[in-house]
Amino acid sequence: MQFQSLVSRLRLMSKLGQLARDQRGNVALLTGLLALPVVASAGYAIDYARAVGYRTTLDAAASTAALAAIDSARAMIAGNVNITADAVNAAAAARGLQAFLARAPSQTLVTYTDPLIAVTRVGNTVSAQVTYSASVPTTLTNLIGLKSLSVGGAMASTGNLLETPDSNMLIEENFDKFTGAIEIGDARVMQTYNNWVATGSGLEIGGRNFYGVAAPPSGATYMAELDAHSNVSISKKIYVSAGSYELRYFYHSRIGYTTYDPAWLCSTRTQDVDWATDTTGAWGVQTNRVGVYLELALSENPPPVYSAATHNMIDVCAYSGGNWIERSVKIVMNTPGYYWLAFQAEGVSDRHGGLLTNIRLCRNACAGSALENFPWTANQLLFKDDFTGNSFPALRAPEAPADSVAGRYGTWNNGTLDNSGENTGWPRLPTGWTTAPFNQMDFDVSIPGPLGGSGLDIDATMGNRAISRRFMLVPGYYRVQWSYASRMAFDEFGQDVLCGFPVSNSVSGRLAGQGMGNANPLLMPYADAGRRPINRDTNVVSVYMDADRLVSHPTHGPEFYAPVTYKNPDDSSATLPQLPQQQLDHCGYAANWQTRSINVKIIKPGLYWLTFRGEGESDNVGGQLANFRMYGVGSLQMASPPSNPVTIATAGPAVGATIMMSGFQFQSQ
Repeated sequence: MQFQSLVSRLRLMSKLGQLARDQRGNVALLTGLLALPVVASAGYAIDYARAVGYRTTLDAAASTAALAAIDSARAMIAGNVNITADAVNAAAAARGLQAFLARAPSQTLVTYTDPLIAVTRVGNTVSAQVTYSASVPTTLTNLIGLKSLSVGGAMASTGNLLETPDSNMLIEENFDKFTGAIEIGDARVMQTYNNWVATGSGLEIGGRNFYGVAAPPSGATYMAELDAHSNVSISKKIYVSAGSYELRYFYHSRIGYTTYDPAWLCSTRTQDVDWATDTTGAWGVQTNRVGVYLELALSENPPPVYSAATHNMIDVCAYSGGNWIERSVKIVMNTPGYYWLAFQAEGVSDRHGGLLTNIRLCRNACAGSALENFPWTANQLLFKDDFTGNSFPALRAPEAPADSVAGRYGTWNNGTLDNSGENTGWPRLPTGWTTAPFNQMDFDVSIPGPLGGSGLDIDATMGNRAISRRFMLVPGYYRVQWSYASRMAFDEFGQDVLCGFPVSNSVSGRLAGQGMGNANPLLMPYADAGRRPINRDTNVVSVYMDADRLVSHPTHGPEFYAPVTYKNPDDSSATLPQLPQQQLDHCGYAANWQTRSINVKIIKPGLYWLTFRGEGESDNVGGQLANFRMYGVGSLQMASPPSNPVTIATAGPAVGATIMMSGFQFQSQ
């Protein structure tokens, strides 16, 4: 206000009064002159109080205008996610002006121009600032020439641009917010969408019919693909305070790789899916792959390329197994601030990538339980093999009488043993059974298993064997089942069953040393039943299950009796392999067929080797196997998980481990 001007005027009046006294003038005139400073001072106090009151009213009007501008901006963006910033600012300013005028004093009392209203948006934060200036007419101070007092101020307001009425939801994106219509069987490429920043050729949004996929469980109509013309990324800048959060999103691979069906490939770290390099048909390696990143926003522009090696990858999906997969990432923000949340296509750039929808970022946790991604029904039989061998020529075993028939076969690695129609869980499996240390196994068509089929000799011609097979498994519970019996009988064991793991001292003690053994008539009806000294451990068979990236696996061609080499996890070849590590079961003796059953827990999707290995005396009279089964029991979220499951170890960060990043941490999965 014009306070200095008022002071100057009062000083002038004081000097006039002094002059009057010095000249000994008229008393009345002197009194009048002396009264002017007093009246002016009192009038200014009154006018100043009036101006302060009007400024308070104008501040309230400006605050109301700022809030109204933010509300207007929210409504406009919600109604048209692709509206320009200029259009939002203009409309928000107009709405703010209306609110200002509705609450400001009458122009007959206060004179002012339209306030300046500026609206800005950064990430999910909208700010509005209202700056005004006004002139308040004076009353008594008008006597000394001060016609008005100037007042002014600025009021600001900041709010979150929440995309959902749920205050705990920072992001809810199902790609249904369009300007203009789009058919379910069509798609559109967009450079910007709902404050997502796209790189390269842009973000493609289309309907489920266009992509040929089922509607996602979330009910969203549209979905995004990040490989419309070439691989791109989409990034959204958000402000997060310190605390716990959950990121959820739905993923579906557009291109099928039947080698993996119906399993899916999603994990926390890139190395957990890098091994999946199948190129079924004409499609390139991992064409569906999408990486997810979260990192501190160091500038207004997101990184042009995100990298798992140098940036903050928090999730990655390479394949969905023909179904929608919901991912959940638990995050703890240590450093509040602005972050870029990004999804990036990372497979072959061939115009066909992974699909995304219903992306949510929630404080604490998103509502409801995450989708159970287990691709099979409860206790579904996934695979069985009864070792029938009917497609192999029957050969007489050397120890068999001339009139008996026994079969002998090899070349298990070509998968021809997989009986048609028996792979109920998979349309196709990775490489079939393979054997070590030679490409050969014995089976006896004259010795049926307890459920039919043939018995398989684990201690075959030329000594002990191991048989192995890979299975593509996703997180969940499984049951491995098989039948076991001893080919060599020991009267001292009678009907005892020496099975179980870990092996007790009493069992290992009973299996130590030699005993008087004879052929088990159940399994060797044509053999000489004469008793002879033989090691008691001759029937020992152990069962293992290991992640593909932790053990070597046999590789050999179809040549009969070919020696085995091994492919190690580091892709080197060696004749001295990293043998199976995780033992599930151990059987040393059973005079009759025993059905063995072990529950296992898989915590990362991938390939797992199941191995049956003869580990007793290598003398061609070991344990016998039959009737192999594998069941998918249920997801890790099932209400009643199976008892005493064996958790299969994996490479890389343990599931549930805390991974520290710049500004935040999250749980490995």
